[in-house]
This record gives sequence, structure tokens and C-alpha cells, in this order.
Amino acid sequence: MMELKPNSFYITKDDSYLISAASNESGRIFEIHYDKEEGELSSIYLAVVKDVVPYLNAAFVEYLPGKKAYLDFKKKDGFYLKQNKKGALCCGDLLLVQITKEAIGKKDPVASANLQFAGNALILNCGCPYVAISSKITSEKDRSHLTNLLQDHVKEEYGFICRSRAVDYSDEEILAEKEGLVKAFTDVVCRAKKNKHPSLIQQTPPPTFDLLSRDVIKKIQTDSVEVKKKLEVFLEKRGLKKEIEYLNHHERDLKETILEASKEALQPKVLLKSGAYLVIESMEAFHGVDVNSGHLITKKQGKNAFYKVNLEAAKELVFQMQLRGLSGMILVDFINMAKEEDQMALFNQIQEWIKADFTKTSLVDITALGLYEFTRRKSRQGLEKEFMDYCSQKGIYEKK
Repeated sequence: MMELKPNSFYITKDDSYLISAASNESGRIFEIHYDKEEGELSSIYLAVVKDVVPYLNAAFVEYLPGKKAYLDFKKKDGFYLKQNKKGALCCGDLLLVQITKEAIGKKDPVASANLQFAGNALILNCGCPYVAISSKITSEKDRSHLTNLLQDHVKEEYGFICRSRAVDYSDEEILAEKEGLVKAFTDVVCRAKKNKHPSLIQQTPPPTFDLLSRDVIKKIQTDSVEVKKKLEVFLEKRGLKKEIEYLNHHERDLKETILEASKEALQPKVLLKSGAYLVIESMEAFHGVDVNSGHLITKKQGKNAFYKVNLEAAKELVFQMQLRGLSGMILVDFINMAKEEDQMALFNQIQEWIKADFTKTSLVDITALGLYEFTRRKSRQGLEKEFMDYCSQKGIYEKK
């Protein structure tokens, strides 16, 4: 087994899959992904409208021969190459769509007509002719400056979203990135006009590559020459300066290391340094987490023992939500604390910790039963689903 270094991104290739893991400053893996190398998520297609569902403001579009996606069309904006009736969606219309959610089970993938082209500081947002600023940029001075910087570059077809890291870039760097995103949009439109329908217009890099823009990742390591070349192209396009190290003769070790880390990450029981533990169970409607003290707490440990264990458990929980890719509703049963001030102190500390989560996470409330209620946006299928899909293809591991 390989020893993983801190602040590193590891990626290996196994047939059609890219297997990746990212480590934090302590060398602990905080995110794992199993991506199809030629996945559909975020890719752009020239699609034809097949069925319109007026009462849902939606339609089903054919984006590849024999493959349909659900298109939510509350907004009438979209880049059409053929529109039978202006202001209305009709069968036979041709338009560009982007896959925003992968197919799950028997459900078709979800597509959007509002294309997005992501950079490091900006996102070009089609069909939204205005400047939007990340809520994580709290300085009114920074928000006003970025809005003024980009407002004159907004067009009828698109606007811009300033990402939280935009404040770390100079005006010149932001405007240069803006030009690159506009060129990417223009190139997609030009290719679409020449292509037959339905067809793929732009293959987006695997979603796991987006991890590379995070500041915590300082170094990239791979055992695949092919993947190394793709990474170099991606980094150059994004203007990211990250060191790539080729791991010669480490293929089996790297893959096995990530597989073992995945199996360990999906165990229901998570031990804490204090001797307490979490039990994490996923159900159809929500994820349930139970905090147990084990045999840890005695009267000798003082009145704040419950609070200290809950604090340790909460910090680990925030880590586990990211590692496992938990999404939707998460209900947590911490050890009961008699003092209301301890409950609020724990609540406020968790609020601070979840701010660092790359996926939008909210601590909503403490229920009447004393459960802490979280919600977490679904951006991926989650580690368990990705891992089991991969394993079912390879026949290498069966969940107990």
C-alpha cells in the first residue's frame, strides 16, 4: 500500500474509469471519485426536442441517438439553432443543452439549456445576461468592484458568475480568463452549426479534474502517461500551476490504496480518537448519524465531557460528509447535553466548520427531539454509488 502525501491529488486509470483521491494537509483522504473517462456530466450536446410537457415547463430531448434527457425549461432562454415558434418550446426544435445530473437508476439524465463554461475565477453563464457574485464574497467593496469590472462585458446571450476565489485574481487575470471563456462559448456555437443532430459538441473533462482548482491541492501524482497528458492540457487551459509527478511502477499500489480507502470510508462505524464513535447509515429519505460515547465518559471526566465528545464527533462528521459525498437531509443524534448553552455552542461551532465545505451545506435547526438537521446540496452521486457501480463492473468487491 502507498503512503499518501499531504495536499496531493492522486489519479489512476482502470479501463474506462478514472479513480482519484485528494488528501488534505495531514495526508488524510478527504474526497474519492470513480469517474467514467468519457462521462456525460457537464458535456454539451446539440439536442432535438422530442416531447413537451407544458404543465411542468419541461421537455424530453434526444441528445445522442436513442438517448433522452429531461430538460427543465422554466426559463425560455436557450441557444437555438432551430426554433419553430419564438417564446415556446416545440417538438423538432434544435438547441444546445448541457447535462447537469447523471442518469440514476431508470431516471433519465437532467439537461439544462443554460450552458455554463467554468474557469478559475469566473463562470460564463448562458441565458443569464447579468453579473452574479458568490455569496462567499462578503466584502461589499469587492462585490461592487467585480460587478463594475464585468458589467460592460455582459451580452444578450450570456453573463458571468464570480467565484469565491475571484478576489485572489488581478483585474487583468480576470479579464483574460473572461476572453478565454467567451472564445470557448463561440467555438461551441460554431461547431454546433456544422454538426448533425443529435450529437456531442463538447466533451467536458472528468468532473474529478475540478478538484485541481482547489488551493488545498499542491501536487498531482499519477501512474498513467495518458492521464498525465490530459492533466497537462487541462491545467494549461485553466491557467493552473500545479506540479505533476509520474509514479513509475506504482499502478497496482495506487489503485489498491484508493480501493482500500473507499472500503474503509463506507463502513458505518467511525472511531474517534477519544474512544467514542459515529454510526452513519443511509436511507431512502435521509442519512442518519448517531454519536456514541462507548465506555468513554465517567463522572471523573467532568461536566463538560459530553460537550467535548460531541465537539470531536461534529468535526469528524463534517469531514465524513465530504468524504462520503452525503447529500439531501442529514439528521444527527448527538449525546444529550443538559445545558442549552452547550447545545448552542456546538451549533455555532458546526456553522463555522461547514463554511469550509466545497459543497453548500447548511445546519438548519435543532428539532424538538434534539436532532441536528443538516442539508447538503447534491453535486455528485456520492462515494457509495460511484464505488459500487465501479465494483459491479469489475466484480472485485461485494458490499456486505
